[in-house]
Amino acid sequence: MVAPEIHGRVVNLATGKPVAGALVAVDDRVETQARTAPDGSFHVREQRKKYFMEFIEPGGVMGYCPPAGDILWRLTVTHPDYKAFEENIYRQADVATSANFKGPFLLRDIKLDPKQQ
Repeated sequence: MVAPEIHGRVVNLATGKPVAGALVAVDDRVETQARTAPDGSFHVREQRKKYFMEFIEPGGVMGYCPPAGDILWRLTVTHPDYKAFEENIYRQADVATSANFKGPFLLRDIKLDPKQQ
């Protein structure tokens, strides 16, 4: 999976007001990008890709190598008037509403720090 389904909202750290037009992305992938709406909300749709790895062991035996461990995603939020935000989705997620860390993820408000004018 390239990215799970994610819902969230971006707000101004100082005022708590919604931040419209912020760019949200998972692992800096173009296909996961979303812009925040006037109310600061965003929705990243689940993105899937399949990968197959085959290997040949000494002696000519072929095998398949599944992914190991949990998959973590990195969420980034950027806006020209704010400092960039980065965090692991698991850390930012509301665990009570995100099923077994597989999504869909409902994120807590992401608070962007305004740049100094």
